Amino acid sequence: MNDISLSIHMHDSWYFRDGRNHNGSTQVAASSQLFPSQRTILGALMALLKEEIKTDDPHYHRLFKAPWGNAAPLRISPLRLQYKKDTYVPAPRLIVECLSEQARQKHYECLQPTGTSYTADFGRLHELKLSSNDEYVHRPLWMKDSVILSNEMPENSILDLTNLLTHETRLGIALNAKNKQAETGQLYLTEHIRPQEDEFAFSVSLFFAPELQECKEKLCQRLNSGAWVRFGAEGRLAYITQDKSYCPPSFSVPPSRLFVASLLSPLSTNVVTSESASGPHQWLAEQVKACFPDGELLNLLADKPRPIGGWQNYRDTAGAVDSLHYFDAGSCALIRFAQPQQFDDVTEQLELCQNKQQARCSNTQLNYGSIPGHYFLGAHANQQHYGYGHYMLLPLEDKK
Repeated sequence: MNDISLSIHMHDSWYFRDGRNHNGSTQVAASSQLFPSQRTILGALMALLKEEIKTDDPHYHRLFKAPWGNAAPLRISPLRLQYKKDTYVPAPRLIVECLSEQARQKHYECLQPTGTSYTADFGRLHELKLSSNDEYVHRPLWMKDSVILSNEMPENSILDLTNLLTHETRLGIALNAKNKQAETGQLYLTEHIRPQEDEFAFSVSLFFAPELQECKEKLCQRLNSGAWVRFGAEGRLAYITQDKSYCPPSFSVPPSRLFVASLLSPLSTNVVTSESASGPHQWLAEQVKACFPDGELLNLLADKPRPIGGWQNYRDTAGAVDSLHYFDAGSCALIRFAQPQQFDDVTEQLELCQNKQQARCSNTQLNYGSIPGHYFLGAHANQQHYGYGHYMLLPLEDKK
């Protein structure tokens, strides 16, 4: 296979920003994001490739020519977490943290359809709730990539990233964004993150076009001894190695009527042309229905899309400008079929549907082991190659 898996380890601390500047933030520390964006990772890896490959070599000219368009020479997978020899991916919002009314012990469950439906602005939705009357909390979670969704989720299979990170406040010198110079007497505060344990790293896979086999071999040779690269903002560093031990998960599941399509990476909503004048959630519902024409959309669990990047630099007019708005990873849709479906049959139908409808984009399958990572039909081609707009499909235990 023409792909390699990489592990990204921390040196000192990290600071991941969402594109905004620090003007006016002298009183409150600007907090780091908990994990890097797809373009932060790809930018660091492209910088590493440029160190190894002469950019004036015509054989590799297409690798460093932007934009790539549909025929991308390089693709990156969605972000993964490595923790204590296990691999984690963003968990569907369907999984919630529960508190038992009696023992007040924390556990995890999947929300289940109750049979009660109601009409929303993007169709008829079914109410979701726990099988018990326990309290529950919605928060971004990560789960082992080999876990099968069920009513009772093993606690050791779910990871809350906030429990693994500590925060450190740092002092910096503010810059004049227009003149690119330090402003006299102006300081700013940033809040960096640091893992509490050493057995923590981020992980991605790179997929090279066949004609770039030599490029892949050069990168692998460099990574045999590891490589230091700038990673994130504030001049932070990362140590990158090749992860030869990574093995995509493999498991078998019984037939099911319920399936969950969950985002592995953020999905952009304003780089596409939608025929309807609907809002972002209506647009997302249309994407789900287009991908699963034989299924019924029961519910859609997604927050309001948030801007990433494109911030105005000047102090008096600071704010989001020309930003792309994304649904966060973990946003998910619950789909029900009339009859129990084999997992392999559903993924095969999905691939056929996408290949027929996505004429303007390249091949939609990323081959993410036994959990296929697909593109939503509306995701822009360039965003797909950067690892955005991927989702996984998982069966959910059907209690009825």
